[in-house]
Amino acid sequence: NQIIYVSPTVTGEYTLPENLTIAAYGLSGSNISKLILSTDQLPSTNNHNWFTGFTGEIVVTLGNSLATPRYAFQNYDGTKITLPEGLTTIGAQSFYGCSELEEVVLPSTVTTFGTTTTTGTITQTFYNCSSLKSISLPEGLTIIGGNMFYRCSALESVNIPSTVKEIDSNAFNGCSSLKNIDLSNVEVVDSSAFSGCTSLTSVDLTNVTTLGSSAFNGCSAIADITLGEKLTSIGSSAFNGTAITEITIPRSVTALPGNVNTTLVSSSIFANCVNLETVILHDGITAIGTNTFSGCTALKTVKYVTASGELIGEDGVATLNEGLLILGYGAFNGTAIESVIVPSTLTDIGHSSSSYTGVFANCLNLKTVIYKSSSVAYKASASATSRTLAANLFRGCTALETVYMPDTITALGSYIFYG
Repeated sequence: NQIIYVSPTVTGEYTLPENLTIAAYGLSGSNISKLILSTDQLPSTNNHNWFTGFTGEIVVTLGNSLATPRYAFQNYDGTKITLPEGLTTIGAQSFYGCSELEEVVLPSTVTTFGTTTTTGTITQTFYNCSSLKSISLPEGLTIIGGNMFYRCSALESVNIPSTVKEIDSNAFNGCSSLKNIDLSNVEVVDSSAFSGCTSLTSVDLTNVTTLGSSAFNGCSAIADITLGEKLTSIGSSAFNGTAITEITIPRSVTALPGNVNTTLVSSSIFANCVNLETVILHDGITAIGTNTFSGCTALKTVKYVTASGELIGEDGVATLNEGLLILGYGAFNGTAIESVIVPSTLTDIGHSSSSYTGVFANCLNLKTVIYKSSSVAYKASASATSRTLAANLFRGCTALETVYMPDTITALGSYIFYG
């Protein structure tokens, strides 16, 4: 038995009789201000419009079922939903597209968000809930699933339970009003988890071990980033376009990005950080991938810390660390460096052609280069046996006056000093 229509004369609070459920659009246009129903009365079919057109408050009581089904409240047009204590699971896409939803009261007993299918776990719990401003998540959660708060553009605050260890891909992507987030107990931040969170101003990643690609891409207000010594891997474009002025790479990170093995691997980790002035590396870094600092138009100083703790370098000079083996194309493209020291350990530098940007291309303030390495070539892959001269290495460096190179270099790539 299903409700397919409710007369406009039915108003106020209404408790759904135990023998009834709701058909798609069954409450559309009704004047009920509060609907009370049990978990057993939430339809179990994959229909997305059970509460479409209903604007009243929804209060769910606990029945025999301890879970809400997938799509439970999808496209609901009201502002508030209260779920009962004792509920343990909220199905995938339960609040998907509830663009008017402002408040969800979650029970402390919920430990799982999402639905497991043959292709994996689907979450998208609050996908595009564009009016939701805050939410309190219960302790006991271990993961915030993929796309869980995707494009919740009004979301300003959310507590991250101490039990959460992983934030999955796109979990908070597009949450442009999110101002603060406590990640002190989180260990894994997956790809694009906070991409486009343009109101975030700082992030403490002290306990994070893995940062996925584009994790904080486009977070244009983040001026303070703390990376901890547990971190081992930073994905490409992780901090692209943030507002940081200085960054220190922890000794636990040995390559930028963490999986780089040739000069062709994309990086752009700190690309377009236009306020970035100082970078502190260390002598355990073996690779700086493509476009890592490209477009960092204020970057002038690069120093590095030795294993004994000595800080090498001086202000206004890009002193790349001894031990560096690979320097990808475009790594320092368009920066404000005036002087650069390339270490003797470098073996691969800047695959470049008409389609790629030279490592130091368009550094308009660059005047002096001390090039200690004997290599101005690259390998197209880690397994390649032949090497090719890098092109466009200093292309567009219009202020360049002096380049010191060892006499072991006998050939240069095309357009290396073009412009």
